Amino acid sequence: MKTGRIMMGTLLVGLLSAFTPVLAVDGAQSGASMSASQRASDENVLTGIGDWFATLGKSGLEKDSILVQRRTARVARQTQRAIEHQANHAEQGLHKAGEGLQKGLDSVTSQ
Repeated sequence: MKTGRIMMGTLLVGLLSAFTPVLAVDGAQSGASMSASQRASDENVLTGIGDWFATLGKSGLEKDSILVQRRTARVARQTQRAIEHQANHAEQGLHKAGEGLQKGLDSVTSQ
């Protein structure tokens, strides 16, 4: 009974800590917190709990294989998100540069 309460408490704390970054505004982060979030490990409470449930009852090679697959999938998702993030920023930069060029062209042609 006591271990059930401990597990539920741990799960609740993990869920609350996992959704806290979602509530933060992306533009409101300082340089230090942005840098820390980029270097943050993907091994958090929720992934640990998920890995534990995935390997529950497994042993040896099967357990190691499952953990490697899950970690590889997490790294692939994280890399894909980083690529999409960089592409989005590059697209915004090109859009702003295009607007600047258009303003310059408009000022030259209107003279």
